[in-house]
Amino acid sequence: MISVFEFFSNSGYTFIKIIAARDDICHTCNKSAKGSGAYLCTRHNDRRSFCLHKTCSKLPISVYLHEHSLCLQKDFIFAEDAACIICNKRVVGSPTYTCVSRNDDVNCQNFYLHKTCAEIPQQINHHKHTIHPLSLLPRPDRLTCDICRRHIKVSYGCVECNFNVCVFCGLEQRVLHHQGHKEHALTLMKKVSSFQCDACHVKAKDSSYVCTTCEFWIHKTCAFFPYTIPSPTFHPHPLTLVYSVPNIHIFFKQFCGICNRFVYRNCWVYYCRKCTYFVHMKCSTSTISMVENEADDINNEPDLVLFPLLSQESIFDLIVTLCCKFRVNFTGGGETSVAMSVTSNDSHIIEKHWSHQIHPLQLLQFTICDNDSDDSDDDRRELICDGCIQPITISHPSYYACIQCGFFLHSFCATMLPQELPAGESHFHPDHSLLLQETGKFYNFVRCGICNFHTNGFYYHCQTCDIFVDIRCAFLPNSIKHESHKHHSLVQRPSSNSRCSVSGLKFKKNDMAYACESCSNFQIHKYCLFLPSSLEHKYEIHPITLRYPPFFYEGAFYCEICEERVNNQKLLYHCSESERSYHYYCGLSLKNVKSGGSIKVFIADKPHTLALLPVGASHFHPNHSLLLQMKDKFYDFVVCGVCNYSTNGFYYHCQTCDIYVDIRCAFLPSRIKHKSHNHHSLVQRPFFNSRCSISGLKFTTKNDMAYACESCSNFQIHLKCVFLPSSLEHKYEIHPITLRYPPFFYEGVFYCESCEERVNNQELLYHCTESEHSYHFYCGFWLNTIKLGAGTIKVLIADKPHTLALVLKRSTRKKSACSCSHCSTTFLLPRFFYECDGCGFLACSNCTAKLLGEKQRALL
Repeated sequence: MISVFEFFSNSGYTFIKIIAARDDICHTCNKSAKGSGAYLCTRHNDRRSFCLHKTCSKLPISVYLHEHSLCLQKDFIFAEDAACIICNKRVVGSPTYTCVSRNDDVNCQNFYLHKTCAEIPQQINHHKHTIHPLSLLPRPDRLTCDICRRHIKVSYGCVECNFNVCVFCGLEQRVLHHQGHKEHALTLMKKVSSFQCDACHVKAKDSSYVCTTCEFWIHKTCAFFPYTIPSPTFHPHPLTLVYSVPNIHIFFKQFCGICNRFVYRNCWVYYCRKCTYFVHMKCSTSTISMVENEADDINNEPDLVLFPLLSQESIFDLIVTLCCKFRVNFTGGGETSVAMSVTSNDSHIIEKHWSHQIHPLQLLQFTICDNDSDDSDDDRRELICDGCIQPITISHPSYYACIQCGFFLHSFCATMLPQELPAGESHFHPDHSLLLQETGKFYNFVRCGICNFHTNGFYYHCQTCDIFVDIRCAFLPNSIKHESHKHHSLVQRPSSNSRCSVSGLKFKKNDMAYACESCSNFQIHKYCLFLPSSLEHKYEIHPITLRYPPFFYEGAFYCEICEERVNNQKLLYHCSESERSYHYYCGLSLKNVKSGGSIKVFIADKPHTLALLPVGASHFHPNHSLLLQMKDKFYDFVVCGVCNYSTNGFYYHCQTCDIYVDIRCAFLPSRIKHKSHNHHSLVQRPFFNSRCSISGLKFTTKNDMAYACESCSNFQIHLKCVFLPSSLEHKYEIHPITLRYPPFFYEGVFYCESCEERVNNQELLYHCTESEHSYHFYCGFWLNTIKLGAGTIKVLIADKPHTLALVLKRSTRKKSACSCSHCSTTFLLPRFFYECDGCGFLACSNCTAKLLGEKQRALL
């Protein structure tokens, strides 16, 4: 870098050694030169002159970019966001000038100048002054830059036109070729404006770079973010700037590792490929450290319960431990009031237990015989306590049973549970006392006010507030330790964020969580609390362990049970030996409902046995139990949550989610083969396109299910098309009509033999090769899920009695639409109506519901 003396000499100035006079001020340092050795700088035909200290004349020319002296740093450890004041690029790894006084002032601490940028050119061309080149000149009169208005002593100027720009504006990159927008060059817009950046997706005031071709618009600061962050303080691996979320990760929503907010798909983000970690650009400057404070380590609090528990059986161990601890704390080891039961002279029999008074309970021991087969062993393990809804195992083998009713209770649940939790003893509900109660019937449920799960087991009830707490949650402590957040303990409190920090589970209103009081954004859902740290699976030789994010795994992987994608930034189960992974909710169902019970009822004077479908039996809704039900009236309908058809037959109902599943869909497999897509299997999952790939059917809601190909990203089949038969008979056709998939090779135009409308040969259709007759797939066959002719209803319309029966009106050659006689609304056929046999009066389902004075779901 040239010195100030060399710079002025090259600019045509001559130097005269003088002893500075009283009023002389050094042009470089702005200090008085009185009585010291100095140079008087003059130039031919220029009346202006100025003074320079001899010491200042030896300084590099870069002194005019900063008020203090600069020193060259070659091996200095710079901050990750340290950027050159000229080019705005990172200085890490490059020789850089810094201020010698950088410890005293913030502006000095943030001053960085690349060695290459310090060697600034003597002459430039500038877009604001195209008629002449601009030369680097000293400016003794403290002029201002004609662009940014900052005061300058050195400028790129045109003497002839009296035009001056500072070094920063002169060297500013006007046209930028950026990897984030390879298609076109970006042009600098110097004026500050407020806009939403296409890079960071944040609305802020800044200068900008724009693409004049495609209106791509980014903040100037975003344009110069570094491509890599080699050693971030908040993550153990280097981060790379990517200009959209990689396609392999768009299956799941991604969230910033710092602020936990959503990362938009086309947002520029920093990304760790090794562990699928994303950070917003604005968050990447965070100084959060991964180093944990040893003083706050949870090992310093040995009395706290450590989660996750070792196994699923440990849940009952926890209930026993915390309940006994409550008894000691409350009574000092004395007797507590337990729920009332009538005992007999035989200590092994309870004549009338308060929860099961119709038969005596007998004390038994759970055992596993050496010669038991694997299947029988699995059956024995499914012996579930009707009180705490936890398995009865060899760890706690003593239990009471009513063999006749299939009613079982741990000995502890039968004899040791307190009848009342006094006010103040429940951390969740300290204001009132809680009484131990039971649901009475296996199909009756209450919702726990802590974990928000339904249960048909024992629970504690606040009669004042009508709040329920299941046995599993009743004795939870106020503070716990958890492996996913080792450096702080967690406290029970209402949730403050919308999602669990480890699983992504949504919190509902008034949900309780275990949260960190030091880390404001960390909290754990109660569901995740009960997940065991390891579990066994009948198809795995090795234990499956619970893993917390970040999980270091490159690429996509799938759950071995449901075969859906597993998000490695959320809680999961994984076997390191076999490299198999499981969703945490597939690997283990934390059911709090005992299934398997059945009831006998009469429906339409016919006996039926209804059973409670176990958790996981339905691939569509594996998280909760489904109860088999049926509407009392033939004209009452429910809409199946799988196929979206209405039905008036049997259906399964999830009382937790209020979802209905008809019999036809309840046992659909998670994976199928289909003739329209022979080369890959299809997996059941929510739709991702708006139409079916073979029929063009629209998916009507965002929760519609489809069978989709995981290899061919754009192929999926509507469930309505899955049920279509491959061939069918028609009363006007001698030969069978076969189902044809696109492409269907047929020249010319052809029409449906039922409705006489055009048939699209690039979509699903029925066709007879012999007669060359074709049918729309919905005209050739109607997937009826509603029983017709099951009964009639009598209504008064305009004071006239009508007997209405449920009928299906289908399209014909003469008629493709039909109108309701009551509201005059016209409907496309096929459609269900209520028809009067006597006069032909037709009523749509909505009008019939109004005539009956009942709310009813609209039919498809």
